[in-house]
Amino acid sequence: MNTWWLAIGFGAVGAGIGVAAASGAGMPGQQPIWALESGLLFAILGAILGGFTDVVKAINESRRP
Repeated sequence: MNTWWLAIGFGAVGAGIGVAAASGAGMPGQQPIWALESGLLFAILGAILGGFTDVVKAINESRRP
């Protein structure tokens, strides 16, 4: 379940970073594209990290007697 929450959280942060980057670069017309790109990349990173934590959690639970 961590996968979904981390993907959503990282995606939102990435979208914000994309908007800020487009504004900082002086390309306000490119904000939606940069926000989408950054949001997707960060969401993928969040899903990978969340999946990893879910796997580690499952391994730890399987080791318990």
